[in-house]
Amino acid sequence: MKFLVPIAFFVLLAVGCTPSVNTLPPDPTRTPTQETSLWLPPNLEIVRLDYDAEVYTRISGGDTWMEGNEGRAFIIAHARHKKTGVHYLLVYEDIIRSSRPSQIIKFEPNEQEF
Repeated sequence: MKFLVPIAFFVLLAVGCTPSVNTLPPDPTRTPTQETSLWLPPNLEIVRLDYDAEVYTRISGGDTWMEGNEGRAFIIAHARHKKTGVHYLLVYEDIIRSSRPSQIIKFEPNEQEF
Protein backbone atom coordinates (compact mmCIF):
# COMPACT_ATOMS: atom_id res chain seq x y z
CA MET A 1 0.00 0.00 0.00
CA LYS A 2 2.84 2.37 0.87
CA PHE A 3 4.30 1.65 -2.56
CA LEU A 4 1.10 2.61 -4.47
CA VAL A 5 0.60 6.01 -2.82
CA PRO A 6 3.75 7.63 -4.33
CA ILE A 7 2.95 6.15 -7.77
CA ALA A 8 -0.65 7.40 -7.63
CA PHE A 9 0.57 10.82 -6.51
CA PHE A 10 3.07 10.94 -9.42
CA VAL A 11 0.41 9.92 -11.95
CA LEU A 12 -2.03 12.57 -10.69
CA LEU A 13 0.71 15.19 -10.76
CA ALA A 14 1.75 14.24 -14.31
CA VAL A 15 -1.83 14.29 -15.60
CA GLY A 16 -2.63 17.59 -13.86
CA CYS A 17 0.42 19.35 -15.30
CA THR A 18 -0.25 18.55 -18.97
CA PRO A 19 -1.07 21.55 -21.17
CA SER A 20 -4.70 22.02 -22.10
CA VAL A 21 -5.95 21.31 -25.59
CA ASN A 22 -6.93 24.43 -27.53
CA THR A 23 -10.22 23.79 -29.33
CA LEU A 24 -10.85 27.41 -30.24
CA PRO A 25 -10.48 28.54 -33.87
CA PRO A 26 -7.41 30.61 -34.76
CA ASP A 27 -7.50 34.30 -33.98
CA PRO A 28 -8.84 36.06 -37.12
CA THR A 29 -6.76 39.16 -36.40
CA ARG A 30 -3.57 37.12 -36.71
CA THR A 31 -4.45 35.17 -39.86
CA PRO A 32 -4.33 36.90 -43.23
CA THR A 33 -7.59 37.40 -45.11
CA GLN A 34 -7.76 35.56 -48.40
CA GLU A 35 -9.00 37.70 -51.28
CA THR A 36 -10.14 36.47 -54.69
CA SER A 37 -11.20 38.49 -57.72
CA LEU A 38 -13.77 36.94 -60.01
CA TRP A 39 -14.16 37.64 -63.72
CA LEU A 40 -17.54 39.05 -64.75
CA PRO A 41 -18.57 39.15 -68.43
CA PRO A 42 -18.86 42.71 -69.78
CA ASN A 43 -22.17 44.59 -69.55
CA LEU A 44 -23.50 42.35 -66.78
CA GLU A 45 -24.51 43.57 -63.35
CA ILE A 46 -24.89 41.32 -60.33
CA VAL A 47 -28.42 41.04 -58.96
CA ARG A 48 -27.80 38.43 -56.25
CA LEU A 49 -24.97 36.20 -54.99
CA ASP A 50 -25.04 32.87 -53.22
CA TYR A 51 -21.86 31.50 -51.62
CA ASP A 52 -21.39 27.96 -50.40
CA ALA A 53 -18.61 25.49 -49.62
CA GLU A 54 -18.33 21.76 -50.01
CA VAL A 55 -16.08 19.47 -47.97
CA TYR A 56 -15.24 15.98 -49.16
CA THR A 57 -12.92 13.18 -48.07
CA ARG A 58 -10.61 11.28 -50.37
CA ILE A 59 -11.14 7.56 -49.88
CA SER A 60 -8.25 5.27 -50.73
CA GLY A 61 -7.25 1.81 -49.59
CA GLY A 62 -10.46 1.22 -47.68
CA ASP A 63 -9.42 3.52 -44.83
CA THR A 64 -12.45 4.56 -42.82
CA TRP A 65 -10.77 7.47 -41.01
CA MET A 66 -11.65 10.97 -42.17
CA GLU A 67 -8.13 12.04 -42.96
CA GLY A 68 -7.20 14.43 -45.72
CA ASN A 69 -10.41 16.42 -45.76
CA GLU A 70 -10.48 18.81 -48.67
CA GLY A 71 -13.02 21.22 -49.96
CA ARG A 72 -13.86 23.92 -52.41
CA ALA A 73 -15.92 27.04 -52.41
CA PHE A 74 -18.37 27.99 -55.12
CA ILE A 75 -20.44 31.03 -55.94
CA ILE A 76 -23.67 31.29 -57.89
CA ALA A 77 -24.30 34.77 -59.27
CA HIS A 78 -27.59 35.96 -60.70
CA ALA A 79 -26.75 38.70 -63.20
CA ARG A 80 -28.63 40.89 -65.66
CA HIS A 81 -27.43 42.46 -68.91
CA LYS A 82 -27.34 46.24 -68.45
CA LYS A 83 -28.89 47.08 -71.84
CA THR A 84 -31.13 44.15 -72.81
CA GLY A 85 -32.23 43.04 -69.34
CA VAL A 86 -31.60 39.36 -70.16
CA HIS A 87 -30.92 37.31 -67.03
CA TYR A 88 -27.89 35.04 -66.55
CA LEU A 89 -26.79 32.55 -63.95
CA LEU A 90 -23.02 32.35 -63.48
CA VAL A 91 -21.57 29.41 -61.56
CA TYR A 92 -18.04 29.83 -60.18
CA GLU A 93 -16.57 26.55 -58.93
CA ASP A 94 -13.25 26.11 -57.17
CA ILE A 95 -12.65 29.86 -56.94
CA ILE A 96 -9.18 29.38 -55.50
CA ARG A 97 -7.92 27.93 -58.80
CA SER A 98 -10.09 29.74 -61.35
CA SER A 99 -11.60 33.23 -61.44
CA ARG A 100 -13.78 32.53 -64.50
CA PRO A 101 -17.24 30.96 -64.28
CA SER A 102 -17.43 27.25 -65.03
CA GLN A 103 -20.98 27.68 -66.39
CA ILE A 104 -22.91 30.62 -67.82
CA ILE A 105 -26.63 29.97 -68.18
CA LYS A 106 -28.69 32.43 -70.23
CA PHE A 107 -32.41 32.75 -69.56
CA GLU A 108 -34.20 33.55 -72.80
CA PRO A 109 -37.80 34.78 -72.79
CA ASN A 110 -40.28 32.26 -74.10
CA GLU A 111 -43.22 33.53 -76.13
CA GLN A 112 -45.27 30.37 -75.67
CA GLU A 113 -47.60 29.82 -72.75
CA PHE A 114 -47.63 26.60 -70.78
